[in-house]
Amino acid sequence: MSFILRIFLLAICFTLVVECNVFAKGYTVSSSTQVRKKDYDWAKEQALEKVQTKLILKAAQNMLSQENLAKLQKNFPTYIRVPQRYIQSFSILSEEITKSNINLSVYSEVNIPALAAKLKNLGFILKSDPFFSVTFLVSKQLEFNATDFLAQLKKMHIVAQKPSFLNPEFLSQPKQKFISSVFQTFSQNNTIYLLSPVIKNNQIVSLRFTIYTKIHSKIIASWKYPITPVDVNQKTPELTASIAKFLQSLDYSYLHTQAYQSNATDLFLSVTGLDSPFLRAKFERYFLKSNPLIKKYSLNQLAPKKTTYLLSSLSSTPKILNSFYHLQTHAHFALAFNKSNASYIEVKTEYKARTHRATPVQGWQNPSIFTKLSQSTLASITATPTKQESEPNNSPFSYNALPASTWVWGNVRSRSDNDIYQIKLPQNKSKQRLIIHFQVLGQTHFSPVLYLYQNDFQWLQTYKPIKIHIGNAKTTIKRTFTTLPQSIYIRITDYIGYIPQEIGGFLSFQYIIYYTWT
Repeated sequence: MSFILRIFLLAICFTLVVECNVFAKGYTVSSSTQVRKKDYDWAKEQALEKVQTKLILKAAQNMLSQENLAKLQKNFPTYIRVPQRYIQSFSILSEEITKSNINLSVYSEVNIPALAAKLKNLGFILKSDPFFSVTFLVSKQLEFNATDFLAQLKKMHIVAQKPSFLNPEFLSQPKQKFISSVFQTFSQNNTIYLLSPVIKNNQIVSLRFTIYTKIHSKIIASWKYPITPVDVNQKTPELTASIAKFLQSLDYSYLHTQAYQSNATDLFLSVTGLDSPFLRAKFERYFLKSNPLIKKYSLNQLAPKKTTYLLSSLSSTPKILNSFYHLQTHAHFALAFNKSNASYIEVKTEYKARTHRATPVQGWQNPSIFTKLSQSTLASITATPTKQESEPNNSPFSYNALPASTWVWGNVRSRSDNDIYQIKLPQNKSKQRLIIHFQVLGQTHFSPVLYLYQNDFQWLQTYKPIKIHIGNAKTTIKRTFTTLPQSIYIRITDYIGYIPQEIGGFLSFQYIIYYTWT
């Protein structure tokens, strides 16, 4: 197996930790790439990239219309920059290498909820999105055949009957009176779309598209579309053409999002067992913020034994309950549903902290461990560290002073942990070359990284230690300053950062660091 293929499979395995989800579908795809100038590694890398693209497109085939799928395929590198983020497993079924081609066949599982969420964030309308009913009104000054207009709305999962044409006198009422009367006259839907002209000097100079909602009794969106001026009393082909262009410009941002927001209903969620800010924050994160069925939520009431939230959702109460059942399998909570109805859910929570399997800490104080490491990868170190980091040292306001010419031991205990040190400036101003030695002790699944800053934490450079194998990464930083800054800082942390619900071993790393001026 080539080096590039190993790296790719390691990246896929790491992604499993980030995007693990039980809702996955398996796909088999094949890819063939031409070998140029006997560069087999490059050809295999290209074949793997093609495989990833095909996997995502094949999964998206069941989610998107042909029109949207073609749009995704055309702009794939821009839309999906990291395809492996949505690939949950990866296995090579066959690999054929000839003088001119590399042919791969793979089986992979794609994380469907994560991919669907990404497509929705990109503005795509999924086949599974619900349809919304609206009332469509048009000013009589713009009478036209609305068949194409209604078909375009349907593509956005918005259903409207043939439009009702309103007299200009009806439209000329004061705003609040108009909103009230229009919902009294057309009461079949909660949302109304109105297409009307903007008239100046007896000419139609633009089209105005407005969305009204009965729930809030106000305009929730208004959009003006300029056109070539047309006489108000003449139905010219130019006006019909302008309406057609306006129709083509309707998109997700202006219409579909507003339809979802205006059709959302309010739901009360009463939760017992959230007895501390920590538990409330955990619950909100796992069940409210990350729940795709909940558009918005707010804290409605906070009492010693009960917390009540007001949710805004487009889904029914049973669907939200089902989503809670699914989410609790990945969260730290067990839920008991006491009672629920169409507008109210009562939940009892029990928090269950998870234990992380980890390797025993290999302290630098253990002489045998340090001697063994010194003989293998730390040959340049002649003495054990005499200093140790002290917490807190994880913010620009709380850091350790790093003594010069002294090995210091530290421990990054989680992906979100930061160890920040201030480097003392040389007393001899002619010494302006900074040399930093950094070494990870033992194995880790983290990706250690060092950030160098100056003055008020102005970033200078990022350094990623070279991994000898899994763990045991090391680096030597050499930087020359033409003018010494007022202060220099170095931050040691994990490059990936916090990953929700990550479990497993080697989820920390110990290190030693040393610097000198020359």
